[in-house]
Amino acid sequence: MMRTVLAAVMVAGVAMSASAASNSNDAGATSGSVLRLGSGAAQPAMGDAGVANTWGVAAMHYNPAGLGFTNRAEVQAMYQNLVLDIGHGEIAVTHPINNVSSWGLGLTYLDYGKTQRVTLADVINNQTPSTSFGGQDFVFKGAYGRQFNEYFGFGITGKVLNQQIDNVSATSVMADLGLVIRPSNLPIRVGVTGANLGSKVKFNNTSEDLPLLVRGGAAVDLFDNRLTITAEAEKVRDQDVTAQVGAEARIMEMVALRIGWDGRVDADDGLTGGIGVKVNDLCIDYAFVPYGNLGNNHRISLNYKFGPNY
Repeated sequence: MMRTVLAAVMVAGVAMSASAASNSNDAGATSGSVLRLGSGAAQPAMGDAGVANTWGVAAMHYNPAGLGFTNRAEVQAMYQNLVLDIGHGEIAVTHPINNVSSWGLGLTYLDYGKTQRVTLADVINNQTPSTSFGGQDFVFKGAYGRQFNEYFGFGITGKVLNQQIDNVSATSVMADLGLVIRPSNLPIRVGVTGANLGSKVKFNNTSEDLPLLVRGGAAVDLFDNRLTITAEAEKVRDQDVTAQVGAEARIMEMVALRIGWDGRVDADDGLTGGIGVKVNDLCIDYAFVPYGNLGNNHRISLNYKFGPNY
C-alpha cells in the first residue's frame, strides 16, 4: 500500500513542480489546445471527467494507467466540428499484451480551416484579399499501461505534437503519467494524471509553453454496476482549478444515457449530455456540448472491440 501512495505522490509532484517553475507566465499563454480536447464521445458527454473512468483508447488521453485494466483490443474513430470551419478528429487502437498490460497507438488532429491573407498591397489598394492560409495541429501517441496488482495500475503516454501555421511549423515531445487505484471490495476507483510534461513549442524565434496539467478524481459504480458517477478536478499551468462531473446510466447493456458538467466551458453553462448504443462489439457514442453564442458542438465516435478477452 505504501508503494501505491508513493507512486501517487510522484505523478502529482512531478507535474506540480514543473508547473510551479513557470508561474511567471501570463495566464492562458500556452500552446497546443488540441491536447485538451478530449477523446471519443463518451467522456465528453459526461463533463469530460475521465481520469478514473476510462479504459482502452480513451485511456491514452485521460489516464494511461487504464490500459492495464483493458481486457480486449479496440479501435476507435471520432470526429467533431467545433465552431466555424474548425474540425477535430482522431483514430486510435489499443491491444492487450497479456491479462495485466496493454499498448496503444493513436493520431489526433485539429484543422483550423482557412483564413484570408491580408497583404500591404491589399490595404493600400483597398482590395479584397485573394489568398488564404490554414493551420493544423497533429498529435501522434504511443502508450503503455500495466496492472501491478488488482488494486493498482500505472501507465505512460508518449506524444509528439506538430503544429503548422501557413508555411511555419513547430514540434514538441511530451509525456503523460497516470495511475489508477481500486480499493479492495469497494466499487470505487481513484485516478491521477500529470499530462503534457515536455519541451516548449518553438515557432522561429518564439517559444510557447505546453498546457501542463494535473488531473485527479474518483468514480463509483452503483446499483449493480448500472450507474457510474465520476468527478474530478483539473489544474492547468497558470490557470485556476476547474471541476468536472458526470454520470452514466446503462439500460439493458445496450444503451447508455450520459450527462455531465464541465467547469472549463465558460462560453455557456457547462452542461453536457449524450448517448451510447452498443450492438455486439460495436459502440456508437454521441456527445452534445453547448458553447453559447458560438453554437452547439456535436461529437460522434465509433468504437469496435475485437479479439480474445484477456
